[in-house]
Parts: sequence; C-alpha cells; structure tokens
Amino acid sequence: MSVDAFNEEIVDAELVEDGELVRAAPAAQPLVDAHTVLMPGEDIPTSDDPGTAYTERDLYVSEETAQAIREAEEEGSPQRRTAMRLFEAWCAEQGRAAKPCTTATYTEYGRHLMAQGLKVTTIRHYMSLVRTSMPAGKKPDNSLYLALLAQYRRKNKRALRRKEAFPITLAYLVPMMKKAEADGRPIGWRDAAMFAFGYRFLSRSAEDVGLDLEDVTILDDRVLVWLAEDKTHKGEEQTIPLHDRPDLNLVFRLRRWVGYLEQQASRPVPCSGRFCGAGRSRRRRPGPRRGAGPPSAATTYARRRSTTG
Repeated sequence: MSVDAFNEEIVDAELVEDGELVRAAPAAQPLVDAHTVLMPGEDIPTSDDPGTAYTERDLYVSEETAQAIREAEEEGSPQRRTAMRLFEAWCAEQGRAAKPCTTATYTEYGRHLMAQGLKVTTIRHYMSLVRTSMPAGKKPDNSLYLALLAQYRRKNKRALRRKEAFPITLAYLVPMMKKAEADGRPIGWRDAAMFAFGYRFLSRSAEDVGLDLEDVTILDDRVLVWLAEDKTHKGEEQTIPLHDRPDLNLVFRLRRWVGYLEQQASRPVPCSGRFCGAGRSRRRRPGPRRGAGPPSAATTYARRRSTTG
C-alpha cells in the first residue's frame, strides 16, 4: 500500500437536500517524512493512529533541571557569550529575531561581518558560535553563508593573513629562565617554572591556566600531567608525560615552585602565573598602564640582544 492510498479511498455517499449538509471528518493523513523508518509489517502511522501519544508530562522538565540548564547557559564560554551579544545587538538594529534566527538572518549577518573586512578565520569562528547557540532542531542552514564566504575568500586575499606569535626556542628560553630567577624571589621561581613547563607541555594557554596542582605529578625524571579533556580530545581524559632535560631543569624548577606554594598551606591552587606567591587568588589592583612599569625579563633580554647584535 502506498502513502497516497489514504487519499484515494472510495466511500459510499447519498444526495441530501440543501441545509442538511454536515462537515465531514477530515481524512487520516500519514505521519511520515523523508526520515521515517518502518519495520516489515509495521503500519504507516497516521493522524488517527500516531502510534505514540504524548502528554504535557513528556514536554516539561523539572524546576531543578531548568535551573541547571540556565546555569549551564550562563557559564558558557566567554567567546560564545560575546558572539551572541554582538549578534543579538545587530538583530535588534535590523528588526530581526535573534534566537532562533532564520536562515536569511544568519546569511545576512555573515555578509555583514564580511563587509567589515574581518579575517576569514574570525568570521568562520563567530558564525559557528552563533549557529551552535541556536536551539536543537532550529539551527539555520549555513550553505548560503558558506558560498558567500568562499567568494569573499577569493576576492580578499588580505583576509587570509594570520598573525602568529614568534616561536621561543631554547636559545631564547634558557636565558629568560635564568634572568627570571636571578634575584631569588618566588615570583621569579614561578616564571622560570612556567617557562620550562610551557615549553615542554606545548599546550594552549587556557589549558595551562586550568591546571591544579593535583593534576601534576612530579617524578625524579619527568612530570605527569593529567587532563580531563582538551580541544582535540573532547570528553576523553589523558595523562601526558613531560620528560626532563638538563637545559630545562623542569623537575627542579617545578619542585621549587610547588614547595613554596605548599609552605603557604593553600591547596589546591592553579598551576599558573595568575596566582600570587602566597598561593591565594586575589583581585588584581589597578596598576600603571602598559609600558609604564619596569620591563619584563623577556623584554630586557630582547632589548639586550638588539643592542649587542
């Protein structure tokens, strides 16, 4: 039996006088689409017999779950919040609905970002954050936006340029560590340890900041770093060994810094330079504008090299 058979049914009828007509019940319609899958012998679901009847109980979540959802949305990544804030402000100016947005609105916003001359990677990143912020099942189609982006990419070669930080090699790193710890202050111990750790770990800055002391195990010849997940391995924990080497002295420098933190009796503390020598997080006091204070060890070393050749 085909789906159209429901609309071809033959029924008995009789003629009636004017004024005696009554509205006939609508014919049952098949509830199928391109994604419907039926087993052999299974009847096609119709509006009269949908197969599964839902009630309000199946549509609502509890107040506890609703609160958890709201907290999860508020604790989202800062980049996602920034992308949505800019998108919602643009939609308000244009008189468009922001969430959920239509495909036309999504495409027009992509062209708006291109009109500002932004880099391709920046546009792609913002548009991806906007699209994934939409409710499930209501994400806009991105095919038109991607076609415009491909054209923008071909016509704007400058939009493909990327700014990358200069890589720090051991020839620069070793003098920086020695300069940082030369005065014997704990802040220098921290900087030297983070220089050695960052060089060996080869991680993103956000991953370094997110580490706690309990995530780092210091052995005699290596350091073990436990990660709950990273950008490449979502939802997959891993342990990364960092083998020490004589020019880095990673084990010695980390033990010296961790030993100082343990003296402050404050655990766990993040294994990063954001925390002060006392081991407690505190608000940063307003300081002089950038460039007004004393130069850092890296800056001093770079200036010295430039003057000595």
